[in-house]
Amino acid sequence: MWQERVPREGVVRFLRNHGPTSTADLAAHFNCSKRTIFRKLESSGHLSCYNTNSTMLGLPETMDFDEDGLWNCQGVRFSRWGTVAATIPELVAASSGGLTLTELRRTLHIIVHAHITTCVKEAAIVTAGRRGRSVYCSTDPVRRRQQLANRGRLSWDRRIPARAPSPRTLVRVLLSVLEHHDLSRGVLLAALASIRTAENEATVRWILDVCRRSGKGHGRAIAL
Repeated sequence: MWQERVPREGVVRFLRNHGPTSTADLAAHFNCSKRTIFRKLESSGHLSCYNTNSTMLGLPETMDFDEDGLWNCQGVRFSRWGTVAATIPELVAASSGGLTLTELRRTLHIIVHAHITTCVKEAAIVTAGRRGRSVYCSTDPVRRRQQLANRGRLSWDRRIPARAPSPRTLVRVLLSVLEHHDLSRGVLLAALASIRTAENEATVRWILDVCRRSGKGHGRAIAL
């Protein structure tokens, strides 16, 4: 009776017992080509790592995925969705405020620009925001509006405060505020422009952030 030289069950059992293994090691163990290994695993539901050019293979049931559906095995990274192009839409859809390129890069620990471009072209995610400040959101309109609303709140709460302006700058700004009885962004910018400081936006952010933390508002005009 004819028998497979490399039985599919044998390759699956090896991965189940040994965990993620390189295609080279599998091919050497079963004395076959890497192509044969991939062919034997076609219907096994196996996963390829996404950060080492698919050189490591494993079975989902042997992996301990985190809340993002990702698993890091000594620097070798796997996603429950397989490829990066399949993973990014899932991460974006599950996020409360969409995700930026930087946030995706930090989550996946790889360069993601090309993958994001592919996802956008295939309409798997939607780009929102201005160039250089893009946020990638769900393709569902209702979910997207919710994400953008949340992003607006998160962007303020997570903002890193700018460094404090000089005492001279603060005095000039406070005098202008007292004169106009107003603590709006426009008044602050006008006051800063009058002393020709190079830190207009940073200083405005710092002052408004201090006021917010003191419970005086969120960048709105404040009567003094």
